[in-house]
Amino acid sequence: IYQGFYNLKKRQILKSHADGFAFTPKGRDWFLDLKFKNLRLSKKKQWDKKWRIVIFDIPEQSKLARHILRNKLKALGFMMIQKSVFVCPFSCAEEITFLAQYLKVGAYTDMFTATSVGSKEQELKEYYDL
Repeated sequence: IYQGFYNLKKRQILKSHADGFAFTPKGRDWFLDLKFKNLRLSKKKQWDKKWRIVIFDIPEQSKLARHILRNKLKALGFMMIQKSVFVCPFSCAEEITFLAQYLKVGAYTDMFTATSVGSKEQELKEYYDL
């Protein structure tokens, strides 16, 4: 354990204090990058019959963030029903909030919880095997 802390301190990710260790600014970025790469949804065994709908309208100057967001939502298991509308049956508010803040697109991203998704409902139920 000491060797691990020493390595993180040597890489300037941690700094030591009288009370222990703390992240440096570089360490905070390192931790957030690691959290982004390992982001997963906790898929509950029982569906609560609610849909989580993520919508976004990200400006052209943030095209890369929009592309990354779209790909990450797909990787998390969301189904795209339009270019900027994704649906998932699992609870994910914390993950979406983190993702939007990490990519600095929180002002352009929203999430809703709904009991129905209209004409796509059956297709989504089949997709998620619900």
